[in-house]
Amino acid sequence: MRLGPLLTALAACSGTGTGGPTDSETGTTPPETGTSVCTSAPSFDTVYTSILEPSCELSGCHTSTDVNGMNLTEATAYDALVNVAAQDAPGETLVIPGDPDGSYVVKKLEDAPDIVGDPMPWPFGNQPVGDIAEIRDWIACGANP
Repeated sequence: MRLGPLLTALAACSGTGTGGPTDSETGTTPPETGTSVCTSAPSFDTVYTSILEPSCELSGCHTSTDVNGMNLTEATAYDALVNVAAQDAPGETLVIPGDPDGSYVVKKLEDAPDIVGDPMPWPFGNQPVGDIAEIRDWIACGANP
């Protein structure tokens, strides 16, 4: 595991508990810095190696040859997710830093009623609840690289 992204994530989420900045695009406010969520938020490296790689890339769904353009290989996954418009759901964004409820990836993982197509992972959306919580925590604390 690379330590740089982990240290960046921890530094971004640590603080005095005075609250985080408001995201100008979404109007959402990340959880207060210094909260237990942000002090223990996983890094993107952790989310990738423990969840995205085995569930999305190595499963054969989101590889470098994915015809839908959702390449979740290690070199491209972060840039393919964060602040990227959902191709199949106009007006939705895959990962909105600080806003797990508004992030379309979370909606797909939780099989929300307003998703387009099947939940993830395909075909049944059976990602473990702990994995979804880890992704939500990462997003809530800014979805840092």
